[in-house]
Amino acid sequence: MTKLPENGMLVGVDVGYADTKAVRGTGSRHHVRFPSVVGTPQQSRFGFNGGDEIIFLRPDHVQVGAGAIEQSYTLERREDRDWIESSLWMNCFYGALTELTPAINMPVKVITGLPLAYFDDKDRLKARLLGEHPVERLGRGPQVFHVLDCKVLPQPFGSLLYVAMDENGVLVSERHVNGKVGVVDVGGGTTNILFVNELSERRKYSTSISTGVWSIVRNMKDFLNKNYTDLNLSDHEIVQAIRDGYVAYFGKSEDLREPIREILTPFAESIVATANQWWEGGAAGLSDIIITGGGANLLGETIKDAFGFGTIVNRPEYANAEGFLRFAHHLWGHNA
Repeated sequence: MTKLPENGMLVGVDVGYADTKAVRGTGSRHHVRFPSVVGTPQQSRFGFNGGDEIIFLRPDHVQVGAGAIEQSYTLERREDRDWIESSLWMNCFYGALTELTPAINMPVKVITGLPLAYFDDKDRLKARLLGEHPVERLGRGPQVFHVLDCKVLPQPFGSLLYVAMDENGVLVSERHVNGKVGVVDVGGGTTNILFVNELSERRKYSTSISTGVWSIVRNMKDFLNKNYTDLNLSDHEIVQAIRDGYVAYFGKSEDLREPIREILTPFAESIVATANQWWEGGAAGLSDIIITGGGANLLGETIKDAFGFGTIVNRPEYANAEGFLRFAHHLWGHNA
């Protein structure tokens, strides 16, 4: 089990347009994932299985994540560049920290990331995160998180570090450390296409495109509206239907696998074509292609088949946050 530093909690946080992911150690209780949405703070009046909804009393009285999708009368979800300045982004960040620990006073060191296209905003984000953050969550007493240090990386670099490092932050994979590596990080609003040589980004061969999970969702929504006219699914419910391959409609399970394939294939082919255009020499000279991000659960196999090789990382939705945490251990170490 990963040990914490003497001065607090190390955490890798990946606040994406689709989901927020955070990791502080090994084991499921140290992994957090929830939809990046905020809504009005309604609660279920009864639930057989109970629940631990993320409802904040301060700094904003809002509900975060899956509970907001299920209960809130109004929802906020964003895909724009300036969302790092929003209360939505911060409430997702606070939701991750409070899910990771109930501690009253917790010093924190954070590694997080930004899409390649928006990486010039790293200093803005770092300045917003550093310092003291008092929060209060329903059912708990007040908590204060003291962010002592923060590093902001290009988001897809987290997945590269995840495969290049072990859990202690030690570089262990020679082909990823010393070779040329491509990373395809399919997120909610963007796909990051990164080219790295000996663990250093080659900026002129890297890009970010506005194709991601929500682009796929919009196409799937058009199909459902045309063929299942009485169905009214939220964006996150459509994502789940794509993952499941079916949808319930008037008591029947409707098979969606073929229309899903027809929608996913052009997106995957477009991403691969863009990568081959940007990467120096295309994919042929690469040691590996790392396929990652929440969208890899939908597009990973199709992308890998189109390239002819590559590595779909384990639990790709967590890979950036996992890599951020490993880099945190590389920088700041462990306590005894």
